[in-house]
Amino acid sequence: MKNPLDAISIPIEHLKSELKSRISFIHLVSSLAPEASTNLEAKSDLNQTGAWIDTASEGELRAKAEAVIGLLDKLVKESQKRLPPKGDWRHIAAEHWQILSAKAFSFSNGISYGWLAERFDCSRLNIPADMPYHARIGVGHHAGNAAIEEDFLLRDAFFMLAKCQASLTRLENFRSELKTASLAKSHYKLVSMFNQNVATYARYAVVGFYSFVECFVNSVGEDFIARNPTLPADKRELLRGKKDGRHLALGKKLEVFPGIIRADGKRPMVLSDPKQISEPFRSFASQVKDVRDSSAHFAKYKADIIVSPQTWEKRAQEASAVCSGVARGFWNACYPDRSLPLYLGKLDDALHMQLAEQRAKTEMKELQTQ
Repeated sequence: MKNPLDAISIPIEHLKSELKSRISFIHLVSSLAPEASTNLEAKSDLNQTGAWIDTASEGELRAKAEAVIGLLDKLVKESQKRLPPKGDWRHIAAEHWQILSAKAFSFSNGISYGWLAERFDCSRLNIPADMPYHARIGVGHHAGNAAIEEDFLLRDAFFMLAKCQASLTRLENFRSELKTASLAKSHYKLVSMFNQNVATYARYAVVGFYSFVECFVNSVGEDFIARNPTLPADKRELLRGKKDGRHLALGKKLEVFPGIIRADGKRPMVLSDPKQISEPFRSFASQVKDVRDSSAHFAKYKADIIVSPQTWEKRAQEASAVCSGVARGFWNACYPDRSLPLYLGKLDDALHMQLAEQRAKTEMKELQTQ
């Protein structure tokens, strides 16, 4: 509305639409950055205002429209400063209203980064620019956070590795303790438990690191599709891991995806020829995959899973290094002119291990206080 006084004569449904569009836009921005909208919400409870629009009489709406629109326009202006839109805020508000109506927006599931990035300058939200478009951005009490599957899998794998190493340290400490004490039944059970714990954590670390690579590769493909909506159908199918309706093996994806994503169409990695495959891809396709397959669905002809705890810890540590190396190599093959993925901490092993160890220590501390 160019002039709020038009509220006296315009159709009532048009007036309601003008009011609700403002509320929709303010609601969206405040849910993404609630700390910046506390004072705004104190001036006008958006939920109550929305309810008032639906229940007030036509006469009351027209009588109060000028004052309400004036207040909402101030909030819209402040909201645009906080999160600058790339286009007309009214169009964004209308689309957001459709999302709300379709129940595709929730405080538990957030909103897709791609939708936001196409409509706002998301640098104000401190979201890495390489965040995949299908990532979910937190709203409300989740604001300031993003959720993407490969990040969870990577953190889980490092957490399993940290727990494995902590259990092995405790197990090996028993050596000196048992030199001065007889091997009582209680000691035997405790040693046996830590022995088993090392293997348990190591197995799931190996599975986790391998799963992370699979998820990461799929995510890179899906993100490229979302950022390139005019991509031919055959290339979209390949980036979703299929060719002529049949699933591609992970090794094939690692080899093919860069050729689609890179501007020059090159495929830097050759994995289908055993003579040309290099490290860390050779170890990934052989030893890590062998241990992962055996851990996930053991058979007599596969890698042994009844081995020493030291062997299991070594396997987990090797899986960590190899899988992180594969992920870095794949990203560099796809994006040779970009830094390693910011949204994954640049795939820095030391950083992720530090975070995992802190998580394990915090868990232990909290359990001990109960």
